[in-house]
Amino acid sequence: MSNFSQFQYDKTFWFHLSRTTPFNNFKEGLLSLNDNLENLWDLLFTLQEGFLPKDEWNIFRKSLESDCPSHFASLYRMKASDKIHGGPFAMLIREVAFHSEEIGNHNYLGVPEIIEDICFPFQEKYGFDLLTKFKKVTLPCIVKFETTDVEEYHLGVVINFLYHKYHSLELNLDCNTCFDGYGKSIPNKALLQIEYL
Repeated sequence: MSNFSQFQYDKTFWFHLSRTTPFNNFKEGLLSLNDNLENLWDLLFTLQEGFLPKDEWNIFRKSLESDCPSHFASLYRMKASDKIHGGPFAMLIREVAFHSEEIGNHNYLGVPEIIEDICFPFQEKYGFDLLTKFKKVTLPCIVKFETTDVEEYHLGVVINFLYHKYHSLELNLDCNTCFDGYGKSIPNKALLQIEYL
């Protein structure tokens, strides 16, 4: 029989990892991918500084969303077309954000995957390094938020993480678990801290 009910807690804190402009105050909350796509495309259009006029930029976008053969374009289409990839996503253990290589995760503080999925095909087609421009105007960011999602499993993950830290063991994927919003944005009132690194 589980003793989980003894703990009497009703919230879980999560850490969303990203890279965004330093003036982003997440006024609209933590947006799902579909809710944020227009903002991302608008930002990237600005960063390419007139290299392409708006009509050609729109042609590039349409191609990326439909028939561009790039591997990254395929990843973009997969993520943009299915809410299962819409997030927003977050980590249970904040420190894991700084051990992406050790545990085999994407470095979300380095650059969001969806930005790579746009910038790499753009560079392949036009020879313009949009990714470097993005990195220059953005900062790594951790957004702490709360949910009423409470599971005994989360306690096990925290204990496993603490065990690894205490014994100076290498961290692995079992030292963390992730939150998935399944395409539903997190409201601003659930955000507890916005930390730019």
